[in-house]
Amino acid sequence: ENMPTFRAMFHDKEVIELGAGAAGLPSMALAKLVDNEISVRPSSIIATDGVDEIVGVLEGNVVRNNLESSIHVHHLDWNHMQPHMHLAVDTIIFSDCIYNEEGADALHNAVLHLLRKGGFVLGVLPDFRVGLNDFETKMKQSGFVPVDVSIKTIEKDAVNASEVPSNLINRSERTNGFLCAGGSDTNYRTILWKDRRDR
Repeated sequence: ENMPTFRAMFHDKEVIELGAGAAGLPSMALAKLVDNEISVRPSSIIATDGVDEIVGVLEGNVVRNNLESSIHVHHLDWNHMQPHMHLAVDTIIFSDCIYNEEGADALHNAVLHLLRKGGFVLGVLPDFRVGLNDFETKMKQSGFVPVDVSIKTIEKDAVNASEVPSNLINRSERTNGFLCAGGSDTNYRTILWKDRRDR
């Protein structure tokens, strides 16, 4: 499977972040790119979490970053997805939100409820944690094809397509990844799942 372009995953797409937490960094990073007038523009970005108190803090952080016109914040509890709940989004993003088997099952169920056929799921996962194997197995069994993502590949693709301003790209010689407070991506990996259900 070839890696789809950044544009294919996000331009004119309805994007939802699951388990955004108080920070909602994936949603905010995507919205900041849009604010910097790149050629890729999602039709909507929704950041969600299942804990009311966290949703309130997330809303405040979106406002503090002046992104309330770009990001919509909603409460979404994966453990109580209703059978009729189908938002039909094109791309699902999440980061580090599986901690046990129950959470893995709930996340997988949310993906099945929310994603349009043919969509994308982009997730950042730790190398080892309870529930990860269950989640990845269920995704494959449901017809999702995984592609390991090299961060360097994304940067190269985005820059070649002039989709991301060069001043927003860290062009150091890192072999894989990003830096964050308290560490790096050393024990994390990014995986893209392509939806091949009923194909």
